[in-house]
Amino acid sequence: MGKPYRDLLVFQNVHKSFGGVHALKGVSFAVKEGEIHGLVGENGAGKSTLAKIIGGVHRSDSGFITFNEQGVSLHSPRDSEQLGIRIVHQDVPICLNLTVAENIFLNPSPPSRGVFLDRSLMSKESIGILNRLGVDLDPKQPAALCSPAERQLILIAKALAQEVKLVIMDEATSSLSEAEVDILFGVIRRLQQEGTTFLFVSHRLGEVISICDRITVLRNGEYIDTLANDDHNTAIDLLTELIVGKEVQTVTRQADRTVDTSKVVLNVQNLTQANSGLKNISFNLYEGEILGLAGLRGAGRTELLHCLFGVEPPGSGEVNVYGKPVRVRTPAGAIAIGMGLLSESRDEALYYMHSVRSNIASVIIDRLARFSLIKNKAYTSLAQQYVKELQIDAPSIYSEVFNLSGGNQQKVLLGRWLSANPRILFLDEPTRGIDVGVKEEIRRRILELAAGGISIIYVSLDFEELVHLADRVLLISRGQLVDELLGDQLTVANIVRTINRYEQAGDGPSFENVIGIAGEKQ
Repeated sequence: MGKPYRDLLVFQNVHKSFGGVHALKGVSFAVKEGEIHGLVGENGAGKSTLAKIIGGVHRSDSGFITFNEQGVSLHSPRDSEQLGIRIVHQDVPICLNLTVAENIFLNPSPPSRGVFLDRSLMSKESIGILNRLGVDLDPKQPAALCSPAERQLILIAKALAQEVKLVIMDEATSSLSEAEVDILFGVIRRLQQEGTTFLFVSHRLGEVISICDRITVLRNGEYIDTLANDDHNTAIDLLTELIVGKEVQTVTRQADRTVDTSKVVLNVQNLTQANSGLKNISFNLYEGEILGLAGLRGAGRTELLHCLFGVEPPGSGEVNVYGKPVRVRTPAGAIAIGMGLLSESRDEALYYMHSVRSNIASVIIDRLARFSLIKNKAYTSLAQQYVKELQIDAPSIYSEVFNLSGGNQQKVLLGRWLSANPRILFLDEPTRGIDVGVKEEIRRRILELAAGGISIIYVSLDFEELVHLADRVLLISRGQLVDELLGDQLTVANIVRTINRYEQAGDGPSFENVIGIAGEKQ
C-alpha cells in the first residue's frame, strides 16, 4: 500500500476522569491510515483508557474524536465495531470449548441454512481467512488445543470476518514467546500491506521499536510526543526517558556475585508429573540464589512451579528442603514450610473487590488472629509496612485493588508473599505487563531479597531479564530440563539457540548428566 497518507483516527483535547482520578488530560494526536502506530507509557498513563474509549467501553468527558474523516461518538462496543474497529486484548477473550471456526464466527453471525448452522461453509470461509493471514490452522480444532499465539491469531481472523479498518493490539504479546511474537508480527505486517491500520499498545519497548512506524508516548494522562520510527532504530533509552520523565537505571546482578553451593535450600530428584508433562526433573536451589527457568510457554515452566508449590502435586520423585524430605500436597502445605508463589496471572491471584490491606494479609490471616479474632492493629500495621516499603501508589490501604494500576497490583502481590517471610520464593513472570519504571523497582527488590538470603526460582519469557538477574538459568523443553547456563555462557543468544534446538528436535533428551550442580561447569 505504500506509506500512510492521511489521518484515520484523530484525538483532539480528549479528557476522561474516574471519580477523583484524571486519567486523560487533553490528549491530542493522530493515527495515520495504513501505519502500525505504537502507544506507550507507564501503568496509569492513560493507554488502556484511550483504547477503551476507542472501543466504545468508556465515553470521553470532553474533546473530539474523528475516525475516517468523520466526527464520532462511541456509546458502546457495537458502535466501534460498526466503524470497523476491533480490539485484540492482553487476556484473550476466547471460548476454549468451541472450535477455531466457531470462535471466528461467534460474532458476527455464522453462515446458516435456514435455522441450522452451515458448518461446511463456516469451515471453508475460516480457511480462507486463515490463509489470508498465512496461518495453517485446522478450523475444526478446539481452541483449547491452540497455543497463546494461535489464539491471538484467531481473534485477528475474527476481526477479518467483518470489515476492519483499525485493529488495536492491547498488550497482545505479553504472554507470548519470542518465536510466537515473530509469527504474530509477520501477520501484522502482511495485513498492513493490505491496508489495515494498527494501534499497538505495549510495555515491551523492543517490540514496539521493531514493529511500529511511529510511537506516541503518554505520561500521567498527558500527551508527551510522537516519534518517527521509519528505520526502526529509536533508542530504548530515549523512549524510556520520555515514558518515565527521567533516566531509569537498568538493574542487573553484580558481575562478581557468587552463590555458596554448600548451602542447598531445595533439592529436587527425578520429579515426574504425568498430567503436567514433567519428566525426571532434578536440580538444586542454593541459599540466596536467583535461579532462572527459561523455556517456551507450555514447556513446563509454570507447571514445575505449581508442582513444587502443591497446586498439582508430583506423581513421583523426591523433594528436600534444607536436607529434609517434604511431601507438599497443597499450597497451604507449601506456605507452612516457607514457600511462596507469585502467580503469572493477577486475575487468578488478586481479590479485586477487596482492599489493599486484605490482599496483602490474605495468605497469613491466621497468624494475625487470636482466638479466631483478627488483631486489627497488626493487620493494619502489616499493610502499611509493605505499602511504604514497596511504594504502592494507592489512596489508602483500604482502597480496592481493582482501582490500582497493573504495576501497583503486582506490588500488592509481592507484598503478600513478603509478609509471609518465605525462605523460597517462586516468581512466575513477575514483571509481565507492567511499565519500565515499576519493572526496575521490582527487579531491584528481587535482588535485595536474594542478597538477604531468600532463594528464588524466576520464570520469564523475557530472556534479557533472566540474563540481567539470574545467577544461572535452567532450560526446559517438553517437560524436561535440557541444559544449564551460567557465567559467560549465560546470554540471550545461548538461551534462544538452546531452546530452539531442543524444540525442533521433537523430543527432549535423556536427562542423565545434562544438568550439573552449579560450580561443576565452571
